[in-house]
Amino acid sequence: MEQPPEQTYNIIKSALQEFTSTTKLGIETMGRQKQFGTVEEIARLTEECKNVVPVLDFAHIHARTDGGIKTKDDFKKIIDTFDNLNINPIHCHMTGIKYENGNEKRHLPISSNEPDFRHLAALINENNYNMTIISESPLLEQDALLFKSWLK
Repeated sequence: MEQPPEQTYNIIKSALQEFTSTTKLGIETMGRQKQFGTVEEIARLTEECKNVVPVLDFAHIHARTDGGIKTKDDFKKIIDTFDNLNINPIHCHMTGIKYENGNEKRHLPISSNEPDFRHLAALINENNYNMTIISESPLLEQDALLFKSWLK
């Protein structure tokens, strides 16, 4: 957290390249400004390190962008960032999030609509994305079932 972003990136990339190519490591998008793990950093690692797969935590991305996921297109732009990398299935985390000044504070139920996961469900329904979606909500099972009810 004290290193410049490019130096941090190189340290992480070097460590990841020590793993064998048969070991797949999920690298998650993070929800705080001073943490490594922007969408762009994870996409770059995924492209440059063949053993890395992205873990898209939409709540973390929403917090880090200070509420930046507002529409279906906002979700699509994130997913499209990884489109050319042939990730199948896409591994995602889902929860509502309380944030302040671009930093995650705590997880909330998805009914908080921070972000509104009905947009992601609609996008999945329209595009038939192959995704593994893990609920990290404080209402784990209820929110998983609620999200499932929004899918075709």
